[in-house]
Amino acid sequence: MNRTVLMSNDKQYKLVTLFLISLLLFNFPFIGLFNKSAFLVGIPVLYLYVFFCWLIIIFLTFWVQKKPRMKR
Repeated sequence: MNRTVLMSNDKQYKLVTLFLISLLLFNFPFIGLFNKSAFLVGIPVLYLYVFFCWLIIIFLTFWVQKKPRMKR
């Protein structure tokens, strides 16, 4: 049983856009902005930036991939 699941074009567009945004966020210009020897709540600002962006990307990927609820 080989079932192929097709994604809608809208979902594909959103995932590609999310991928490109994540490439931008984790590349030099933005990483360089936060690569300072500053701390926020005892944690380096760069670490906070990376983990916050990572969390947001995971949440947005989940949001794009979730199945819509069926209305009764």
